[in-house]
Amino acid sequence: MAQVERRVSESVRVVLEKGGFARRKIAAELGFQPTVFDRWINGTRPFPLKELISTTEYLGLDTDYFFGDYLLDCWYAPKDKSERVRDFLCYTRTEGFRMYSDKLVSMLLEEGKQLRSLYETGLYLDEKGLCEEAEYFYTLVIDNERDRLAEHLALSYYRRFMIVRDWDMDYAFEAATKLSEHIRTLPEDVMFEAYTNIMTVFYVLDKWDHLKKYGEEARTLMERASTRNINLYAKCLSYLGFAYRNKQEFDKALDAHRLCGELGATFKVWDELNTCVVLLEAGDHGKVNELIELMHRIPMEAINHLEHIFQALLKNRDFLQIEKIISEFHPIILELFEKTDPYNLKRAIRIRLFIAESYVHFANYTAAKSLLETALNLTRKKKLFNLYDDCMRVFWLLEDIESKKFCAGCKKDIQEDVRGLTTNHHHYPFA
Repeated sequence: MAQVERRVSESVRVVLEKGGFARRKIAAELGFQPTVFDRWINGTRPFPLKELISTTEYLGLDTDYFFGDYLLDCWYAPKDKSERVRDFLCYTRTEGFRMYSDKLVSMLLEEGKQLRSLYETGLYLDEKGLCEEAEYFYTLVIDNERDRLAEHLALSYYRRFMIVRDWDMDYAFEAATKLSEHIRTLPEDVMFEAYTNIMTVFYVLDKWDHLKKYGEEARTLMERASTRNINLYAKCLSYLGFAYRNKQEFDKALDAHRLCGELGATFKVWDELNTCVVLLEAGDHGKVNELIELMHRIPMEAINHLEHIFQALLKNRDFLQIEKIISEFHPIILELFEKTDPYNLKRAIRIRLFIAESYVHFANYTAAKSLLETALNLTRKKKLFNLYDDCMRVFWLLEDIESKKFCAGCKKDIQEDVRGLTTNHHHYPFA
């Protein structure tokens, strides 16, 4: 075992001897301690990858000259194997030496006993922001781990889910469903975080039955836990309230929001706003004015409730009030339009469509078309197919009003640039 670990050391020593290189000079020029460099060369201490690459390049050799030997040293390392494998995989995978990472991956998969190293490699790349490379390693674990109860398998499902949810929501829903089969294997703190993030996807996709099911499951587990993360518990209750509200189980929604409000001052604000939304959707149309007042009083929460106000005002055909809301909350709407996470993106698309519908009322078809075009592009890009009907509602409004030529352009993904349909009587900040 020890001889194999000295494979790189022996190869470097041979090159030094043949080339007549002085160890102390190399160590001094590369900033290594001479005694430590001697240990690397003599094989009494493993050669670190970064320092090996520096030495290789100093000797004028190709960067990967010693990689074949280094790979075997990693494989047969008597200690720190996982860390060394991770570092070697990360470097060779991301720096253009994939033949070595592919070989080491094949060895790991054939042995089937070191797949946690693949997860740790994915996690390291994930933390570096190299999401596509990280997803590759998580998927390797998912596809090849034989122990279906292994913690690193569940963690791979979770980390992959967190990556792909920002790519498109169709993929996110599939990943969330797969993750749900392994979620109980996660460490408790990560498990509750995972539940909350899964619920976010179900909320974005209007999967109210799924949201209700996992919300109730997560709530039960959190209430039984020895320690409780209040923020995650509050989010769980809020999502559960959203699910009940959309299932028209209004009493249950109010109970969930009330319980959330009992968790602290911040969550009391959530309760007050969400309770107002529940009562509004239950038929108390007077609550729209109360919700507007609350948003003025608590502007930091306005971004989360504008869509409910626009929806209620459109239902009442109160276009002048909509115009007033657009003006009063203009900076907050712009802030929302800049957000790209799925939770806020859904709201941003719906608000664009609500505003577009109001622009149609004021005969500013160009402004409406611009907002519709953006909403459609975002819906297609993120595969938010649940918002397709909302997009088409505005599309058909335009079709009823505009010429057939314009409609034909809309049917080609709204790509034509329609100009000249303006009005001088209103200001349109989102045109």
